[in-house]
Amino acid sequence: MITNLDDASAIERLSAEIRAWDPAFDVVRPPADALLYEPDGTLYALALQAPMTAEFNRRTRELRPGDLLIVPQSVPVGIEPTVDLLGIRFEGQPPDHFRERFIQVWGYDYVPAAETGTTAPEDDLRFPVRRSIVSVCDAPERLAGSTGHDRRLVIVLEGRINVEAVDDDRSSVELGPRDALLTDGAVELAARGSGRLAI
Repeated sequence: MITNLDDASAIERLSAEIRAWDPAFDVVRPPADALLYEPDGTLYALALQAPMTAEFNRRTRELRPGDLLIVPQSVPVGIEPTVDLLGIRFEGQPPDHFRERFIQVWGYDYVPAAETGTTAPEDDLRFPVRRSIVSVCDAPERLAGSTGHDRRLVIVLEGRINVEAVDDDRSSVELGPRDALLTDGAVELAARGSGRLAI
């Protein structure tokens, strides 16, 4: 399933597809002028393209494309000047370090894109949503898979990238900035082109 992240009806279809796979997960696009606030679960919010600043308890943090905010249930985080995030809501058990003192001091977890390749929270079992950042140059880049029980959302942060199933040369799709591809986690993928992906 291919989705443009600026198309509200496409986001609804993507969300329905993910809820059908597991009703504890949902995909949301917060409005551009919204306070980042999730009353029903933990929000995993991926920064897309626009420059943003997150603010909680008078502490600010600059956000870059691919950065990940993990916001506990019912904790308000201000985003300025406009919200440009893709959120994955998880209504199950929150991460065990989201205790009262952590929330009072920090408000949310922050995983910068600069610390990734295949790094946290990808290998951190506290989080049911994992994120990695992949830079794609002209040579084919294999995208790590997992199992058939998982789903993988490939999001183009910048550039134009062809994504194809490794075992099937005919199943190639071209994605541009703000496009996303939802696949089965077990399908082995390769990416060609130039740009950056969030997975």
